[in-house]
Amino acid sequence: MILERYFGRRFFISFMAVTITMIVIMGLIDLMDELGDFPELAFGQVLGIVLLKLPEAYYEIIPLVMILASVALFLRLARSSEMVVLRASGRSALRGLLAPAAVALAIGLLGWRWAIRWWRPPRNGITIWSTATLVEPILILPLRRRGSGCGRGGRPARR
Repeated sequence: MILERYFGRRFFISFMAVTITMIVIMGLIDLMDELGDFPELAFGQVLGIVLLKLPEAYYEIIPLVMILASVALFLRLARSSEMVVLRASGRSALRGLLAPAAVALAIGLLGWRWAIRWWRPPRNGITIWSTATLVEPILILPLRRRGSGCGRGGRPARR
């Protein structure tokens, strides 16, 4: 139990280190790109645009972050011979994978719950945030509504 908590904690530390590194690198690259696209805007406004784009960019690279965090964890464990000690103590290497897998699952579920809570679309359409205005949401209405000539499940009604 103590060993699993140790591996889980080490994986979480690796995950946070890789996450912070990737967010900083992506933010700086996007900042340079946006400064070139909007030379007339003040630095604070361009920084605001970059900060609004970071969650979407992070959502796209989170699988890569998980893989890199796993590789970093197991490289660190192999360099300090902790995997050898795990095997020498009679435990299987697969059992050592359970705690990092549980932490990765918890991170995924928390991220999924956070995304649903903050980006829940309204019942009659999808709300997206415009980075041009920085504060005004844009409402996109659905293409089909009830009574639009469609039958059950969006299929055309039989005549």
